[in-house]
Amino acid sequence: MLKHAKPMLKRSIVLALETAMRRGEILKIKRSNINFDAQTLYIGDTKTDTPRTIPVSKKAVKTLRALEDELGGVTPIREPLLFKMNLSEWQRQMERLWRDTGIENMTFHDLRHESISRLFESGFNVMEVAAISGHKCLKHLKRYTHIKPKTFYLANAKLTSPSKVSTLFILALYPSSKASLASFEASRASLVG
Repeated sequence: MLKHAKPMLKRSIVLALETAMRRGEILKIKRSNINFDAQTLYIGDTKTDTPRTIPVSKKAVKTLRALEDELGGVTPIREPLLFKMNLSEWQRQMERLWRDTGIENMTFHDLRHESISRLFESGFNVMEVAAISGHKCLKHLKRYTHIKPKTFYLANAKLTSPSKVSTLFILALYPSSKASLASFEASRASLVG
């Protein structure tokens, strides 16, 4: 998908996947929001009206540096946005990208969803992910978490021996709590071996 995107759109996609930022937050980034030394990005204008500072990966820093380089060494009186496209142009480019790549039923927000899932799978805890994503309510953050049972089991196995699987794991696999021990054991066997 990225190889078909125009450079500015490609950068917004990379930032969405690397930072879990919303579209509007990405399109409003200014040079003064970036601290390259600390590898952080200040997001002042947010959906929740609560500014936050997030860590940024090396890939995100590289993307932000490329945007900054396009501005050149001139400091204008009024600081411009790094993304030099309005929302309607950005939307046209996204729709063209989806069409050209044959991707259906996808939105830019799906990239935020993917990024948040990746944060969890990388080992970030709920509060760290909420701080990065800007979620005030953990109930809303829960919609983004789709932890794979195998990932959960492997993480849980570090805390307990494989023969003493926690009740939490059982509940994660079987939220209805009506699963039989036989189906649990079958699922556990397929994850372990």
